[in-house]
Amino acid sequence: MSSQTAAPLASVRAGDYLSRVRRLEEELSLKLQYLSTLRTQTPTFAPHERVTGGDIGDSTAHRAIRIEELSAEIEGLYNAIEHARRETEQLVRSLPDARVRMLLEMRYLNGYKWDAIADTMFVTPRSALRMHQKALHTVYALLSEKRAQQIK
Repeated sequence: MSSQTAAPLASVRAGDYLSRVRRLEEELSLKLQYLSTLRTQTPTFAPHERVTGGDIGDSTAHRAIRIEELSAEIEGLYNAIEHARRETEQLVRSLPDARVRMLLEMRYLNGYKWDAIADTMFVTPRSALRMHQKALHTVYALLSEKRAQQIK
């Protein structure tokens, strides 16, 4: 599983915390591409056939094992993404300002670029970035509060 899935709150900045979903999705995409490549390079055999002899059998067996391992990693990433998405949605929903919630949802849960966020919110990209900075301070305060409750 990824190291991004279980980082303690004490060591996470607000932007990093909110970016977990996107980073995990990027990692998942790369692993899915690799899995697809491995599958196209690995010949299939009928259950009664044996792979024997030399490098062909060894590399095929190695790729088959790697496919199984990668499939398990991918399943773990799907679970981590689901968990991170739920946590991020919950945190964003707890913010008092509806515009800030919309900005953070567009950026961190839907992957919008800054220009698209600004256009959607009818503000300049600079205003969107300023709003984002203020939102990160609020998120940091919420994470700090959550961290303090965990310590108690």
